[in-house]
Amino acid sequence: MVDMRLIVLGGMLAAGLSVCPALAADCPGNPDALGTARTITVDPAKMPRIGSMSYPQTLPLERKEVVLTFDDGPQPKYTGPVLDTLAHECVKATFFIIGSLAKEYPDWVQRVARAGHSIGNHSETHPRYIDKIPQDKALKEIDDATVHIEAALAPAGYKMAPFFRFPGFRHTEPLDQYVNKQGFAVIGADFPADDWTFISPETVLKRALDRLERRGSGILLLHDIHQRTVTILPRLLRELKARGYQVVQMVPPGGAEPAVAAAPAAPASAAEAAPKEAGAETPASAAALAAPAVAAKDTVANALPETIAAIAASAETESKAASLPQALAKDTAVKGAAKETDSKQAQPGAVQQRHTASLRRHPTRHAEVKTNARNLRDSPD
Repeated sequence: MVDMRLIVLGGMLAAGLSVCPALAADCPGNPDALGTARTITVDPAKMPRIGSMSYPQTLPLERKEVVLTFDDGPQPKYTGPVLDTLAHECVKATFFIIGSLAKEYPDWVQRVARAGHSIGNHSETHPRYIDKIPQDKALKEIDDATVHIEAALAPAGYKMAPFFRFPGFRHTEPLDQYVNKQGFAVIGADFPADDWTFISPETVLKRALDRLERRGSGILLLHDIHQRTVTILPRLLRELKARGYQVVQMVPPGGAEPAVAAAPAAPASAAEAAPKEAGAETPASAAALAAPAVAAKDTVANALPETIAAIAASAETESKAASLPQALAKDTAVKGAAKETDSKQAQPGAVQQRHTASLRRHPTRHAEVKTNARNLRDSPD
């Protein structure tokens, strides 16, 4: 039995993942908390692309293990309650942050990091079709988000995990290769809860649990920008506990503990790294992307730390000056405008979704995910 366990552990290490023992600390004020059972270290060099909704490979989780991920934040109105719920249950997750929002709400990015969650890159502005826009713009989405997320974290002494998630899971081989070349693992998901759609919180909860039960384990896609997610999260975590599920946190090499922020390797110049003809997705174009990326790092490596430091200093000043009520008031105004837009889009004949292609691209890989396109307001990621 001991030998067999050593063999299994050795196989997981060879696959680029390390397993940590269950976290022993009790959950303050909640002895019956779900907790975080263990962490899995994802090494981008050994496991560059995971998530069965997009790729053949995913995390080697045990049955009844689930990884929680939240996309598209931070948004104070919703990110705050999500963090409070996770803290009450002592559950750790991975948050894929929008770069422009990290620039706007650096204090909230820091709050996510201080709570012990992993933070990944989710592009600068969440373009609808990152796989269709000109390559130089797509690469800039990746690079700018890296700068702004790192700058938001630096004043508090934290580093972003080398994890990247494509908006809407829309990707191409050249884009995958570019992300990997920057030292990031591309993190997809195994199943969604459809919390971005026009459905009730009860339906979101049911879909999440039903799909998890069918799979037995996996990476769950959620969003910390919707009220329905805030509403169902406490019940979701309690139901996971009742059904015997355990939460596993993805962490980068070096673990989940806070570390002194260090400037990342400089991203390649978008103009140099992109093929001259946008949209090319052949192996040759992938090579064209990868080669300039290495050269570009040598030319701008010294400039990027200063850029991040300058942005970080500005972000820290703004963060200290802005009070939470001001941030919430600003967010309320933005949400009011978004609500008016959603209302207009909901009229008969109007387009009610950003896209649905990411849930239909690989029907054989996630045939159990059935989504009514008319219900979609936003992308699945």
